[in-house]
Amino acid sequence: MQSPGFDEEVRALQAGFTDAWQVASNYAIENGVLRSHGPIARRYLPGAYPQIATDLAKIDGGGERAVLAFAEDWGLLGYARLVEADKSLPEAERNRRIDLVLSGDPMPWIQAHAHGVRVCTELIGALASQEPTAATDLAAYLDALRASYAHVPQAEGNPAVFHGVRHEAQLTIFPSAFVRDSEAGPERGRARSIIQGIVNPNLVDLQPRLTDWPALGELALNYGFVALTDVIYWHLAQFALGQGRLARCQECRYYFPQTDRRQRFCPPAGWRGEKAESRCAMRFRTRQRRARNKGQQAQEGEANV
Repeated sequence: MQSPGFDEEVRALQAGFTDAWQVASNYAIENGVLRSHGPIARRYLPGAYPQIATDLAKIDGGGERAVLAFAEDWGLLGYARLVEADKSLPEAERNRRIDLVLSGDPMPWIQAHAHGVRVCTELIGALASQEPTAATDLAAYLDALRASYAHVPQAEGNPAVFHGVRHEAQLTIFPSAFVRDSEAGPERGRARSIIQGIVNPNLVDLQPRLTDWPALGELALNYGFVALTDVIYWHLAQFALGQGRLARCQECRYYFPQTDRRQRFCPPAGWRGEKAESRCAMRFRTRQRRARNKGQQAQEGEANV
């Protein structure tokens, strides 16, 4: 079984996470539920990989193939563990929900998280953009969101509440001022409200704790977590605070954590090692090569006429 390396441990410690997550040798989607099969193939430290958040966003609209690709890299999101940790639910109801999905992750729930994370990365990227069209691009994206949620009923109670997904079936954005009132305020303020409304409900299971690190000879504050989603939204919060740069991939057009200004494509999953190659970069080169070949064939055809 593959275990975290020294560099991974250092990055995780710097982020404040020491707990590991595990990846099984195989995953399958059965009756609308993502489930793990086979022995544990790898353990890793999710605190070391901000990319998990942007990889989850790529599931949005990607279908079952995208979900399986994510699971093969990062494992389950942890639906059953979140349900088990929710003591507001009676024990019988917790057991019923877990048994219903056979301890897997229900697909609608995965897609809801993916959608919420993608909305946040798009808004964070727009807020940080220095492009001349940044303001109009943000306004256009907010308009598109408003249109997509225009059919959602009025929320009970506080109409400005944004509901996250934790272990519920779907993401619901319920800010009536955002959905129905174009005069609700500046676009940047509305974008920040949406980000905090999606992220905050999914941080509640993080458990800050003081830990003695003998190697450092001092106490340090780190976080325990219940499910992988807890760490994903923590990474998302760091992006929102400007801790790390998001860049748009030249191939897939999703955002990714850019560690070098020269990076143009989503990186490979970090655990694969330095020699691994970006899938997006490979697809870009393949597409470019096919286009060149097609152009050459067209030129040769014209020459033979």
